[in-house]
Amino acid sequence: AISALNPYFQGIGGSSGGFNFFQTIIAGIQPPTTDSKVSYTIYIEDDFTTNVSSIARNQKVVLNNTLLSNQGIHDFNGEIAVGLYQNNDLIEIFDSQPVSFQSKNWTNISWDFNVPLSIPNGTYELYPIYKGNDQTDWSIIRSISMISISLGIVISDETIEFFTPADALPQLRIPEGGFTYSDLYSHFPATFHIRLENTGKEAYTEMWILIMSEDETFYETVASNIICISQGETIDVDFTGVIPVPSGAYKAVLYYATPNNPVEVAGENRLPIVVNRFPPTTPELAFKVTPAVNPVEVMKNGQMTVSATIENEGLSADGNMHVFIYQFTGGNHLKTYHQPFTLAQDESIFFQMEVPIELDKGKYYLMLQYVEGEDRHYVKRFDEQVTFLVVEGTAISELKDREPFHIYPNPVRDYLLVETQETIQSLRIFNVSGVQIRSEYSSETRNEIRIPTGNLAPGIYFLQITTTQGTVLKKFIKQ
Repeated sequence: AISALNPYFQGIGGSSGGFNFFQTIIAGIQPPTTDSKVSYTIYIEDDFTTNVSSIARNQKVVLNNTLLSNQGIHDFNGEIAVGLYQNNDLIEIFDSQPVSFQSKNWTNISWDFNVPLSIPNGTYELYPIYKGNDQTDWSIIRSISMISISLGIVISDETIEFFTPADALPQLRIPEGGFTYSDLYSHFPATFHIRLENTGKEAYTEMWILIMSEDETFYETVASNIICISQGETIDVDFTGVIPVPSGAYKAVLYYATPNNPVEVAGENRLPIVVNRFPPTTPELAFKVTPAVNPVEVMKNGQMTVSATIENEGLSADGNMHVFIYQFTGGNHLKTYHQPFTLAQDESIFFQMEVPIELDKGKYYLMLQYVEGEDRHYVKRFDEQVTFLVVEGTAISELKDREPFHIYPNPVRDYLLVETQETIQSLRIFNVSGVQIRSEYSSETRNEIRIPTGNLAPGIYFLQITTTQGTVLKKFIKQ
């Protein structure tokens, strides 16, 4: 016996539990005992029908070719037949055929048989039935596609007439107040509670909860479930899954499987819902503009500026921002520096930190990490890596000669000039709050680039220059 659990899917019957092929976590296995029995999951995939409405009493009944599937975990070896039922009692078995087919496979079968004269006149129903070689009782073959699995039959002295019973198909409906749900948060689990009524035949089918946009132009699946509901029964089913859409207003819809397309359940369906953004419990920091260092080639025992624009969509941050420096080839961090960092919820900031370079000549990279509390109860590690070089230097003039960028005039009025011999990929201007004011892109190598600044308000700004060699940040003043 297998016991399985999955937080997003319950078994057959929803809250009543049971085996469900969606379940993926095995909780326990026990060896088979002498009382253990193999169970089979045989489905009919086509309507159970005949092409004629009546035949003479002595003619053969010929049923249409029918597709069967074995959706269970065991190969099936046994018999498939047609059962004659009256008042839910099995009266006679027709055209029993030996059948073998593997798990997750399909087979076609057709039947033809005479109805013995010993069968009394009356109204009956025909069902496809099966019995494994290791079983003693016959079982009705069910459908997971909401199709007719029975055929009405009226036997008289002269004829046999066929009809589709009025209740041959399930009739599912959600009554008033039968569609409720727990709190809905984007990308978090939620549960929809469904009350189902069935006034038709027994339903054994797969159902889905979908979330669709208000204008019904797109939808996403939240959860599915296998339900089994008898004729005249009312059941409660839970559908649990992760809400796959951003916050906003939507509709929740319940569908069930048919041979062609999913069909919407009747009754109180298309429920208006609101998906909320999950209330944050910690800061939620992210780079609004990727970090940069200035200069990208720094003199040994010199100083480097690390900068980034950081936004916070969570609770207010009040901790320390750390800079970890690593050898470019990897390994443990070589140096770490930190400074206090605060940022209110739903705000952004242009962060800068001066870092002393106490490293030998070589290639390195750095990463940022935010830590809150002496007990480090919240740590945010940023994945972005920023590469830089440590070079030898003996004089300030030598360092200036090596610097690949020069900007002037500074302070500036109408145009800011950038001198470089490298290929510029992008130029971005930020104010002191980290808000991007302007961006320009280029793929040319030019000695001088003119950036219009006449429309900038007086104040302090930062120019981020990105080339194929890296990113630097330059401060300038607009008069």
